[in-house]
Amino acid sequence: MDKLSSREEEQLKKAVQKVGLEKPSMEFTANVMTALERKMVRHIKPAPLLSKKGWSVIILVFVVCCSLIYFYPKEGIELFDQVRQFRLGFARNIFEGVQISRTMVFAISLLGLFLLQLPFLMQLVNKQRTVE
Repeated sequence: MDKLSSREEEQLKKAVQKVGLEKPSMEFTANVMTALERKMVRHIKPAPLLSKKGWSVIILVFVVCCSLIYFYPKEGIELFDQVRQFRLGFARNIFEGVQISRTMVFAISLLGLFLLQLPFLMQLVNKQRTVE
């Protein structure tokens, strides 16, 4: 930006002094603060991360698993054996010769669980940040 000449600066100072500073009313700050509060105040209703439907699905899966373990405690259930053989046959072909420690399996599982929850948590945070 170009610097003003000394004559222009003097004219500008005189003009500002002639006009003077505009003084707001005594209630200006209070009026601004109440207007901001009206816009900023949101009534956030706390909502659980899992809905009742989600909890019911989790409880249903838990009860089914517990009942299967209780009623079929012995090994050799045909359905489970078929699923295990299919899964192991598939994994043998792809991961032939690969050995993974138990710690690595837990770490990968927890990372997968975190990545599965991340979109839901982001959606919840975005809902809370929106101004109505």
